[in-house]
Amino acid sequence: MSAPGVAFLNLYFLRDHISTFLPPLPEHPSKQDILLGLAVRDELARLFLGTDPFFRRPTLDGVRQEAEALCLAVLEQSTALRSDIDNAMQNAYTRGHLINSIESVGLHRHRPFARLMAFPFVDETLYGLVKVIALLMAEVCQNRAHDAVPEIWLGYEHWQNLGPYTKARVVLQAKLYGSEHRRREQRTREASHPSHSSAESTGAASSSHRNLPSLTHRQARRSRVSQGELRSRWA
Repeated sequence: MSAPGVAFLNLYFLRDHISTFLPPLPEHPSKQDILLGLAVRDELARLFLGTDPFFRRPTLDGVRQEAEALCLAVLEQSTALRSDIDNAMQNAYTRGHLINSIESVGLHRHRPFARLMAFPFVDETLYGLVKVIALLMAEVCQNRAHDAVPEIWLGYEHWQNLGPYTKARVVLQAKLYGSEHRRREQRTREASHPSHSSAESTGAASSSHRNLPSLTHRQARRSRVSQGELRSRWA
């Protein structure tokens, strides 16, 4: 059985294409276009890094090390590209390298972002977040499709056909939607039970909204965690 609101949003966005809302880089991008693309790459990579990453680390050492190495390679490449961006923008060949570093699906060693986004653990984890948030949004926006975020829904529906840059922007939109939804829910609880608002705020602050578990059916089955439990941790 479909989650509430799914058929409604499917119909509402039936004729829309995600490129309308998340266009690719222009054929002749500006410096600002490139800098924005690099910022998106970096923000996505940082979701897997740090002592308390947004996404839970995989349990297998080899998978964790490879995922984190790719994230670090993305950040290092971005730093190098920014340092010489003015010169690179003057030449068609080097400008093409800038574009490919953001949008290419090629998996050779000079494209760490493409390799990161194609890495199975990363792809499954990112899609898991998008799926949970898309289904939450479908439930919240039943009969109010104008409140739905088209980038999230279309990203969920067409994930396998999206390039790395579009996927990254869908993920960041989903992350933002989840964060805003939690804040709305918290305000609603505080308004309904003002005497408990202080304790709830303390509890909310102490329970991290990070460490999002892997959310695909296969991963949920491996960890014996249901989709409902995963959503309760996140949204």
